[in-house]
Amino acid sequence: MKKVLSFVLILALVLSSFSMAFAGSSTELKSLSDVAGNKNEEAIEVAYDLGIITGNPDGTFQSEKAVTRAEFAAMITRALAIPQSALAGYANTSFKDTTGYTWAVPYLAFCNSKGIMLGDGAGNAMPGKTITVNEAVTMALRAVGYTANSSELVGVWPSNYVTKAQELELYDDVAKDATGVDKANAAQVIYNVLGVQKVAVNSDGETKKLWDVEPNANKNIDGKATTLLSSGLNCKTDGNQVVTRSDCDDSLINMAKHVGKYGAVYRNSDDEVVAFINDSDTLVGRFFVDGSAIKFKTTADEKDYTIDNSKSTTIAAVLLNGDNVGGGDSTTIGAIADLQHDSVADKEFAISVDLSGKTIKEIYGATEWNVSTADQIDAADISDIKDDQSLLSVDFALDDDDNIDYTQFQLVGVKSLSDIKADHIVYVYQDSDKEIVRIEVGTEVVTGVVKNFKNAKSDIATKFAIGANTYKNAAEVVNGDADGGSAIDDGDVSDDVKAYLDARGFVYDFENNTKADNYAVVEKAGTTGIDDQVKLMLSDGTEKTFTFDESEDDCGTLSAVSVIGYGLNSSGEITEANKLFVTTSSIKLSSKNVIDKIVSPTAMGASTVKSADLTSMEALGAKIASDCVVFTVDDEGDYDVTTIDKVEVGEVITGAMLLFEENNDKTIKSDYKVVAMLIPDTMAKGGDKSYAVLNEKNADSNDDGDKVWHVIGYKDGAKLDALTDDKSAFGSGNYVAPVYKKSGAEAGFNAGVALYEVKVDAAGVVTDGKLVDSTSTSAKAYKVGDFTVTKADNRKSVTGTQRYALSDKVVIYQVTKDDEYKVFSGNLKEGDFVRLYETDDDEDGFDFVIMARPSDF
Repeated sequence: MKKVLSFVLILALVLSSFSMAFAGSSTELKSLSDVAGNKNEEAIEVAYDLGIITGNPDGTFQSEKAVTRAEFAAMITRALAIPQSALAGYANTSFKDTTGYTWAVPYLAFCNSKGIMLGDGAGNAMPGKTITVNEAVTMALRAVGYTANSSELVGVWPSNYVTKAQELELYDDVAKDATGVDKANAAQVIYNVLGVQKVAVNSDGETKKLWDVEPNANKNIDGKATTLLSSGLNCKTDGNQVVTRSDCDDSLINMAKHVGKYGAVYRNSDDEVVAFINDSDTLVGRFFVDGSAIKFKTTADEKDYTIDNSKSTTIAAVLLNGDNVGGGDSTTIGAIADLQHDSVADKEFAISVDLSGKTIKEIYGATEWNVSTADQIDAADISDIKDDQSLLSVDFALDDDDNIDYTQFQLVGVKSLSDIKADHIVYVYQDSDKEIVRIEVGTEVVTGVVKNFKNAKSDIATKFAIGANTYKNAAEVVNGDADGGSAIDDGDVSDDVKAYLDARGFVYDFENNTKADNYAVVEKAGTTGIDDQVKLMLSDGTEKTFTFDESEDDCGTLSAVSVIGYGLNSSGEITEANKLFVTTSSIKLSSKNVIDKIVSPTAMGASTVKSADLTSMEALGAKIASDCVVFTVDDEGDYDVTTIDKVEVGEVITGAMLLFEENNDKTIKSDYKVVAMLIPDTMAKGGDKSYAVLNEKNADSNDDGDKVWHVIGYKDGAKLDALTDDKSAFGSGNYVAPVYKKSGAEAGFNAGVALYEVKVDAAGVVTDGKLVDSTSTSAKAYKVGDFTVTKADNRKSVTGTQRYALSDKVVIYQVTKDDEYKVFSGNLKEGDFVRLYETDDDEDGFDFVIMARPSDF
């Protein structure tokens, strides 16, 4: 566990005037948001970590922005670790052209006094001029001690400095065609000079190399060179090494991103890591045998690299998720197979190498990154980061304040943990301490038709195109537990898919865009002419007839009555069907999320559920999807749609039909999640039915020319003005207006006073309208009355021969003397004439009241 960092550091003192990237481990380390993938990314990050370069307030770096001579003078001064207190002595400069550059005067004056910046010879520093590459490397060489009279500088400027800079590799990775230096290339020049050995030049031009520890062959001492890092920045190093997980401990920078690389680790006087200078190239791929030699093939671009003396080549360090598990003089490439790996050919390695063209001259380290857990994450997983300080059940390393230590893991694919969103593909790598060392986050989703499928070869993974680009399956190339999703195979060719990519651009999972994720009840199935057709009750409550292709492997036969998932092609034809449905003797829900009892599940008709799954679900029960579609059926065979929260919990539901979530290969998912069900309407607490009164019912026709009713009135207290889908709704007879008679033989309500149970589809069409006429209290909907109120408690209750409670959401319709309904918003009172309707079984009182106020007549 990493200790909380103290700022009583020499490095903190010398860089106190600069923005420090290592301000603490309990908050996310500052990083630049726009340098990922930049050719000079590593140089930029090192110089930024050391406070030599700074970013913008918005977190960007703007790598292509030109660097002025004044700005580069500031960078060189920071690289020399000149403290602010020392710069106070350089408040004035002999340069004549610093007007407008007050901020830069100390840097310009310092560099001038040390012979690092000489100006134009006429007293001008030209602070606003973009610095050239040759000027930048010249200043860098002067910063490490080279002066014009050095015996090692031959010729005149700039060739004398250019030649020496090339020899010392100061031009490495610096744009060769650049005339003016941008911020990225300035960072690269600084990075290149940090590890260059400093020199001292006397008046005779003798150039002497400087050493922190003098080499001594007699005493077998190699010596340690003095560099900018070891002198001004007061850093020490034990020389080049392969970075392991242990180097992340007591680090002021994020060393986790360097694990497996080969280079110099620099520590301050408190033995805390402050910088890493990489001295290797990294290749990611697999070793393979080619005749008598072992070669290396990269995963991404499938390039082959030869290895010098491959049979006898040794590897200094072999790492597994950052932990050193082997390596040394006796560890050859072939011996990797014995270090808890399956085989050389099977495992992917990130190797740090000395590379020359396509020849690997030396292998320093081989790191196997093995995914510990992977998933397409959801909101709950994201909440665990803050609430549980874990991700996918793996813990973060914590500091002494029990906060996440951001120096202990590498984050790939996003800039911050806060950038991880639901549906991202996340790989978590844990070390031997069971703590997170690396997180990869895939954010990209691609869609298109699968084509150009090529099966895997012995050394090349399966490849396929989605749209115009080529991809590979993550499960075939990534080590460890990266196979939780579905791989694309040759059976998916020509399908339109939506693929979720991991951080490296491999397909972790995919969905078929014609996937069967629409749910319906098959009411009827048959053949009309040459077409197979089905009539479906859809999840929006509408009924529709579709054509389907029985010959399609992903569809097949559809049969009534069944609950299915379906997908449509561009022509509106069903080409994809989920038929993982079962009939049951009964089920019982323990909550809206779980079915704990499934009795006698049976695969009937077109069901594709296997017998082994029937046994498992009966033993284990099933989960219920949060968006599970619930269909209901009444005694007359009419279907409706409700929601899972309306389904009875703890009650035995007989005759239920369940549809389960499917994998891409059409098999049932192992967690047995129910995505749709069909149950008796008596087990759904009233469902989502509505109730209406009518002021008009007129003959009309719809857009298809069908004869329908045009009804006007109120539904659930709101205005209703709609067409029916045919003339069966509300009965075939003529409309009778609602009438109240105050006295006489016809006193009371006439036959026109009525409440109807209605169904309205998503298009606003009334598909059913049944009279609520039962007086039996055991009926799902029934009426009480008619009677004159002898006592009323506003809208809470009414009394006739007994007291009746009213729902707190009661809807009251008043019959007026104009023989029509209106919504009544007032209070009931003694003398009102009423009829009460109970339309659900929630026992909170009567839901609808139809009333007349005799005093109005």
